[in-house]
Amino acid sequence: MNRYCDKHYYLLRTSIAILVLPMLAACSPGNGESLDENGNPVPDVPPIPLSSNFTSIQANIFTPSCALSGCHSGTSPQAGMSLEENQSFTSIVDQPSSEVPQLKRIDPGNPDDSYLIRKLEGTASVGVQMPRNAAPLSVEKINALRDWIHDGALAGC
Repeated sequence: MNRYCDKHYYLLRTSIAILVLPMLAACSPGNGESLDENGNPVPDVPPIPLSSNFTSIQANIFTPSCALSGCHSGTSPQAGMSLEENQSFTSIVDQPSSEVPQLKRIDPGNPDDSYLIRKLEGTASVGVQMPRNAAPLSVEKINALRDWIHDGALAGC
């Protein structure tokens, strides 16, 4: 190249660097705080407070603790029980337990005889305490679930 071309090439390269580098810096991977376990953006939605209604139970218990890959989600959920949103209610309320069929997973109005409560509290006669390979649910979460069942285990808010 001649000196004229070298000078213009240098100016072009420098201009591109000045324009592009700030854009690349803005696209840095960050710390991952706004990403879910699959690296997808987490929507900026305020959390649903824990209470004894089905919407809260789903958001605070089933979705984060149970509807996980290899557990109660996907095409072949454990024990045939999906706890994914839009499937959990019909999968658990008035449905027989696969481990102890004489008990319902959720027996509306009867938390003590609801098999799901027994599994979460670790008092079930079969299998292990849920959630498997994780810390047990807090007393507060189990009590919210117990209250929801005691009040009839209704699907609405």
